[in-house]
This record gives sequence, C-alpha cells and structure tokens, in this order.
Amino acid sequence: MPLSPFAIRSRLAVAFFFQAAVVGLWTVNFPVFLRAFELGWLIAYTGAIAGVSSLVAPMFGALADDKVPAERLFGGLCIMASGLLVLMFYLIEHQVAWGWVVLVMSFFWLLYTPTWSLLTSICFANLPNKESDFPIIRAIGTVGWMVAGLATSYVLHSDQSPLSGYVSAGVLLSLGCYAFCLPSTPPLGKGPRSLRRILGLEALSLLANRDQRVFFLTTLMMALPLAAFYPYTPRLLESLGKTDVAGAMTLGQVLEIVAMLTLVSLMKRLRIKTLISLGLIAALLRYAFYLVGVHEVSSVWVMIGLSLHGIAYTFHMITGQIFLERRVEPGQRGQAQSLLASVNGIGGVIGSLLVGQWFLHTIERTGTPRWIEFWSLLAILILGILIYFMRSYRGLPATNELDAKIDH
Repeated sequence: MPLSPFAIRSRLAVAFFFQAAVVGLWTVNFPVFLRAFELGWLIAYTGAIAGVSSLVAPMFGALADDKVPAERLFGGLCIMASGLLVLMFYLIEHQVAWGWVVLVMSFFWLLYTPTWSLLTSICFANLPNKESDFPIIRAIGTVGWMVAGLATSYVLHSDQSPLSGYVSAGVLLSLGCYAFCLPSTPPLGKGPRSLRRILGLEALSLLANRDQRVFFLTTLMMALPLAAFYPYTPRLLESLGKTDVAGAMTLGQVLEIVAMLTLVSLMKRLRIKTLISLGLIAALLRYAFYLVGVHEVSSVWVMIGLSLHGIAYTFHMITGQIFLERRVEPGQRGQAQSLLASVNGIGGVIGSLLVGQWFLHTIERTGTPRWIEFWSLLAILILGILIYFMRSYRGLPATNELDAKIDH
C-alpha cells in the first residue's frame, strides 16, 4: 500500500533526526576524548581517514541507482557500521595498539559515509515537493545533532568517556533496522552495466558542465578550511575557559535550523549563485569572529562565529544538493550525491593533513599558541575561494522568469 505524503515526510524526518544524532553524540567531543586517552596526535588523521573512506561513496551510489533499493542498502550499511563503532570505542577505552584503532575506524567510515548521500537520494526520490520539503526534513536532522550534543555534555556527561560512542552505536543499529520502514526507492538507472558505471565513475561526467565543475571545485577547496572547524574549535574554546565543548558546539546548529527553514522562501527569490556566495561569506565571517575572540580573550566572540557555521553549511551544501538534483537525471541521482560526498572527502583528507600540520606549527609545538596566525590563514583561504566562485559561476541562460530566479 502506497504511503501518504505525510507518512513519507514523517519517516524521512525521523531517519534524518537519528542519522544526525549518531555523529552528534561523539564526533564533536572526539578530539577531547582522544586526548584523554593519550591519542591526541591522531586528531589530525581522523578527518583524513573519513575522507579517504568517502572515495568509495560513488560505488554505493551506483549500486543504489542500478541494483539495490536505496533504503535496503542504507539500512544494511548502518547495521554493519554500528558494530564497528562499538569496537572502535572499545579498543580506545582499553588502550589497544593504535594501529587496530585506525583500521577499525577506517572500515567504520567506509560503511557509514555513504549513508548520508543514500538518505539524501531517498528523500529526493520520494518527497512530494522536493525543494520545499527537503530543507525542512534536513532541519529536523540538525535538531537531532543538537539534541545529541547537548545529551553528551549535560545528560551522559561523557565529553571524555566512551559512553557517547556506545550510545551512538546503539542509535545507529536502531536506525539501520528502522531503514526498512522507509519509502521504497527502487533503482532507476538504465545505463549499461560497465565497469565505469559499477565503480561510480560515470558521475565524473557531471564535471563537463562548467557550473557543476565550479561548484564541485568550490566544495573541494572549502573542505580545507572546514577541516579546522570541528577538531580545533573545541581546543580554542578550552583555551578560553569553556569545558562543555560538545554542548557549546551545538550553537553552530541553531542558525542552521533557521537557515534551512528560510531556504525554501529564499530559493524562490535568489539565484543559486547568490545563496552559495552567502554561505561562503558566512564561513569567512565565522573565522573572522574567531580572530576577534582570540584578540579579546573572550569566548563570546568565538561563540558568535561558531553560530554562523549553520548558515555557511546550509547555503553552501544544502543549496548545492538541491542544485545537483535539478541538474541530473533521476537514474544518476545516487551517483551525483555520492560524488559530492567524495569531493568533500578528498578535500577533508587534504585539509585534515595540512591543517593538522599548521596546527602543530602554530599551536601545539610552540611555547605561546599563535591562534591569530592559525585562523588568519584559513580566513584568507576562504576569501580566495569566495572570489573564485563569484567570478567563475555563470548559471543557466534565463529562458524564462522562473529560470532567472532559480538558477541563472
């Protein structure tokens, strides 16, 4: 029996709530947790590990496009990843050799990373009104992230313990089981089953279009300065006297919810280029406020900058996901969203390693931490990316009034 529009929206909203809660429970405080177990040096590599794992995302996207219903693939990956998450925190808690930790972490991200693009594809395939419904559904995911972060600091009191990881694994296992209640999303791909398509490499054809190439390249470059946000904002807050970092970091999601709820209206009035540019400007201002906070030795300014993260993410990434949905054929939907995850992953790998070294040079291995120097370089990088995007993105020719508003 077909699901009603209300049932579709409700089930997808619940899925996004718990999908975001899974990572909200432990990733924000993970740097603090690693230092508590004398693995602080691993912080710079955790993002790189996740990024490398995301390179296989287009393969799972191709699988969902051509072979396996997306909701079943999503559920299976969640269930398998939950076991690896338990094992990863168990190894860290019992101080097993770090090589085993890295190995298990790699396999966890290998399975978990594609679930985001798969869930996004399920949404676009089933929502009655994709562009108006998706930002709202995605905002509910942000609520899940916030609830999880607050629970970690103020309910579980596990900023420096493995408890949040174990709870997250339980949530992920439950989500995997719940996935089989999501709307049926059968494969729609009609292309020949070539090795190129099986590996998800056909998604690279999207780069032939200038605007899509500019968007993907912008996303790749923005992943570099973003690699500093989650690992090192908690360190900055700690240096300014904050201790409840997981709870404090949820402020970044407050304006994200507002931005997502207003995105529907804004997309009817503003061009794609304008919205993405606003996201990049918000990202620039985020680190600019960090600089003011460091100069004034005040966490208030840092918290203001942190709050802008939600606007930066929504206007860049969520708008970008909708942009891709408009531009690609339904049979290539999974690969397109997975390619976006891979591009983020590649940038995350490069960013984690480079930013990690920059952090060691300016903060970790210096007698006096040079936070202004650290954040200044990242802000300058974002400024350069903003200029590149604004000069390079053109938009579709405006053949009618609607095109002029939504994509030109």
